[in-house]
Amino acid sequence: MKILKILTAVLIFSTLFGACEQSEGDGLILCPTGTCEDQVQVSDDLYENGPDDEHMISNAFISDDCLDVTFRYGGGCGEVEAHLFASTGEGDSLPPSRFIRVGFQDDDDCEALLVYTKTFDLTPLRSGAHSTVLLQLEGYDEVLEYNY
Repeated sequence: MKILKILTAVLIFSTLFGACEQSEGDGLILCPTGTCEDQVQVSDDLYENGPDDEHMISNAFISDDCLDVTFRYGGGCGEVEAHLFASTGEGDSLPPSRFIRVGFQDDDDCEALLVYTKTFDLTPLRSGAHSTVLLQLEGYDEVLEYNY
């Protein structure tokens, strides 16, 4: 029975280890969730005026049609909400580019440094004439390439 438990633990670890990646710089280990939690909201109004409480994006990566965003914020006493907003226009580049940002709302006064990951469905950002869109995530230095 003990051997079965050990083999199960090794199998689970090897499965997770193969699917996960370590982010550069901060040592976080990120694992794709497999399903997207929320859908990107394409709206110039929300992109410009949606929630924008202070947060710092530490990593972002695309897995299939999902964008996983990990960020840090000061809080810990209340609920938080995170949404992904995109502007409606495409850039003139080839492949086309889209501007996106995390709309974060943190309604508490605590200041513990917390890490939060949220996964967003990118399918509304597909361009009909192309199979790739370059995503420029506000507050993140790397351009993300969304292939579909």
